[in-house]
Order: sequence, then C-alpha cells, then structure tokens
Amino acid sequence: MKQFIFTLFLAVGLTGASFASTADLFDVNEAAIEAQFEQIDAVESFVVANDITFTEMETEGHLAQFDLNWNAFDNSAAPMFGLSDMDWNSFVCGFCCWPLGIFTVLLNDDKDSDQKTSYLVGAAVGLIWNIVGSATAALSGGA
Repeated sequence: MKQFIFTLFLAVGLTGASFASTADLFDVNEAAIEAQFEQIDAVESFVVANDITFTEMETEGHLAQFDLNWNAFDNSAAPMFGLSDMDWNSFVCGFCCWPLGIFTVLLNDDKDSDQKTSYLVGAAVGLIWNIVGSATAALSGGA
C-alpha cells in the first residue's frame, strides 16, 4: 500500500513538472500584420477597380506588383484528409482485419500518413459497424 501511495504521489508530482509553457504562443507582431493587411487592401482595391479574378491576375502577371507571398498559406486551414486521399487497400485492411493491419500498416515505416489514416478510418468504421450490428441483434432478440 505504501508503494502504491508513493507511486501515486510521484506520478502526480512529475505530471505537474511536465506542463509546457504557453507564454510565447500568442506573441503577435502587430506591425507585420498591419503591413500585410495594407497589401491585402491594395489587392482588394485593384480587384474592385479592374473587375478581375485572382486567376486572371495570375495569368496576366498582376500579382507581382503586390508585396505578398502568394505561395504561403496556413496549413491548418487546408483540408487535412479527404476522400481523394483515401487508400482503399489500407481502409479494407482496417475494416476487415484490423489486428493484422496494426503490423502491416501502422507499424510499417514504408506507409505514408494517408495510408495510416485510411487504415484508422477503416478500423473506426468497422468498430462502429460491429457496435451497431451487435446492438441491433440484441434489440431484435438475436444472439
């Protein structure tokens, strides 16, 4: 019992020491943001004045007159994983034989993140399918 209490106190004590500092997460360079908004306002004025689309601006070379990095974007706003990224072999492996897929997909360094995500989606769909099937069978009086 003393070892359990000691281990519990040790775990709680180490947990308190392991929290990361978030002080610098919200440092904001207001001057840089203001400069970017000025450029965005200039782009907006140009678009409104010329009644032009972004694709037309790109093909006609008008983007060069604005001091914005058009290739940089926030990855958090981009879709992370979509149906077009689905690897159906990994999905089926997760859906049908998830224990084997742990070794053939998840722990395999040759598989990319889309394949691993497809496996996890397949395993989750298989789990939900089994839960719904078991609940339906139980409610209908089946085995």
